[in-house]
Amino acid sequence: TYCVKTVTPWGTDYNKSKNLEMLGKLARKRFMIRRRREDTLGQLPSLVRMKVPIEKSNSIELEEINDYELLAIGNGNGVNPKFASLRQQLGVAKVLSAFQYIIEQLESIDSCVVFAHHRDVLFKLQYLFTEAGISYSFINGETPAIERQIAVDAFQAGKTRVFLASLL
Repeated sequence: TYCVKTVTPWGTDYNKSKNLEMLGKLARKRFMIRRRREDTLGQLPSLVRMKVPIEKSNSIELEEINDYELLAIGNGNGVNPKFASLRQQLGVAKVLSAFQYIIEQLESIDSCVVFAHHRDVLFKLQYLFTEAGISYSFINGETPAIERQIAVDAFQAGKTRVFLASLL
């Protein structure tokens, strides 16, 4: 057990704990432990945002981005399926430019972390890094906890230069 049960005149109290080291090992083995943002911000480089120009293609109707109705709430639950689909298409359209930017950055830095919102974007980046012979670690929502830790350990040990991860 990890909780210490104390019976008081006002009821049962579980505010004390024991065997925390064993609990920590068990939790790290079976779960992904996340640190709070405010605890890690000082360890991270500044966020880089940039505009990535893309060529208009027949598969993406870019003029729809300016359509006010498209940006509206949509179907009442806060998600407009048409807008979500367009965002995904735009993400995929920017993959090659993003890949080229990452390659340029890797000329002057040892490693980088890349987050993507859409699975298609991650899979296309994964393909490009494989083709270029650049070592990377990859995790997404389907990656089992043990494989996640192996990927994190490989990246932190410098065995891979790029860490690809999904935001969701």
